[in-house]
Amino acid sequence: MAIAKESGYNRYSISRWLEGSVEPRLPQFLHLIEVMSRRLLDFLACCTDPSRLPCVARDHERLELARRTAYEQPWSHAVLRARELASAPRSDQLPWLVERLGAAQAEIAVHLEYVRAMQAIIAASQPGECVGLCCAQLLDLAQSQNALADS
Repeated sequence: MAIAKESGYNRYSISRWLEGSVEPRLPQFLHLIEVMSRRLLDFLACCTDPSRLPCVARDHERLELARRTAYEQPWSHAVLRARELASAPRSDQLPWLVERLGAAQAEIAVHLEYVRAMQAIIAASQPGECVGLCCAQLLDLAQSQNALADS
């Protein structure tokens, strides 16, 4: 059972907790929320102001900053995804990105710098973490045979 392995609790205890025959203690319950959903900070925010909880205040502040950045600076995600395309040049990416994204060179340069810094931090972190990103923008990066173009 993956939950048992990741949580460190035995599968029999987890099974009893999930079926409701035994209630976990609060620390166990909170740990299960994090293991099963990765949303402990959001759960705690529903119960109280996370800034009043010293053990999670900083993590919650960083999570909110990341979310705010995603909404306020959507180009950062476009630049990140564009850099991953097979057709993207490995060097001198700025002109290529400006041409395809249609944004100002200065704006793309800032986001390109941000993406490179983020990737460097992730690459240097120990132990390796799992990073997930969901981007809901659909961007036209093709110069020909574009799937988004009107037929």
